Amino acid sequence: MFQFDLPQEKFKTEQKIEVRHGKNVPVMSLATVVEVQGYRIKLRVDEKKDFWRHPHSDDIFPVGYSVQNGCTLRLSSGDGLILLFFY
Repeated sequence: MFQFDLPQEKFKTEQKIEVRHGKNVPVMSLATVVEVQGYRIKLRVDEKKDFWRHPHSDDIFPVGYSVQNGCTLRLSSGDGLILLFFY
């Protein structure tokens, strides 16, 4: 498990974070916190896919994690998908 200090009370709506794109895959997506409810945070990826995560989930990371750890960051734009590779 990754060791990050991401307590629930530090998440704010509209905050950006990085989310693992599937288990054991070094592809991350940029997500937006759309709601904080108790010990759950609702995240939005690609401006339409919403899902809930626990703040201490091993799927979420602070912005910049991909760059620091050589992961692929998956971004979406109005025209399609952009992949950024960091090695």
